[in-house]
Amino acid sequence: ASRKTKVNAVLLSCVKKKDTAPVWEEINTLNPDILCLSGDTPYIDTTDLVTVRQKHRAFLNEVPLAKIGTHTSVVGTWDDHDFGKNNGNGASLGKGVEATRQGFVEYRAHTDFGQGDGGVYHKSDLGALEIFHLDPRTFSQLGPSAIEPNQPTCFGKTQWEWILKSLKESKAPFKVLSMGAIWQDKKNGETDDMFTYWYERDALLDFIKREKIEGVVLHGGDI
Repeated sequence: ASRKTKVNAVLLSCVKKKDTAPVWEEINTLNPDILCLSGDTPYIDTTDLVTVRQKHRAFLNEVPLAKIGTHTSVVGTWDDHDFGKNNGNGASLGKGVEATRQGFVEYRAHTDFGQGDGGVYHKSDLGALEIFHLDPRTFSQLGPSAIEPNQPTCFGKTQWEWILKSLKESKAPFKVLSMGAIWQDKKNGETDDMFTYWYERDALLDFIKREKIEGVVLHGGDI
């Protein structure tokens, strides 16, 4: 795609209420090139595969959302509620992630889901805009951080290396780092924000500055 192409992208998260039809209808009038379901889309809160599938199916079959999907790429990542547990992380969900990931993969038409490591991170290159759909859940609390070995990781080693390499190689004028978690402090006692993993957040921002990577935008959801 031409790097000068105009791109119309919609990014959203936290679709909990049932009276969302007007929002989907408004989005449809924008005729977006891509719709990014960036976490808590939908709220699932279980690792029972039957229920996981049912909730994904019911969500994507909502008539006005399904209408968008007939002409627009629908992609995204997950946050805690579609990962399977409020404030959940890789350690607290344990083996349950196998079912929630299976349901996610079955109901998302992506070309990639992580790097063969069980994650769901990937990227969407639209020419003028490249969106990096990050996975802040799968690897969180499962090992030491590559940045601070005495602290737990958020992104995990493989995803961390993928983020840095992909950002540096990107030719898009604008690059969106998108995830369900937020980049600052939630200030509510929960520990699933990037303030908790400030060392990885700050190292990422330092890398962007050091490598002089322009056009980077942060997008977060969750609250």
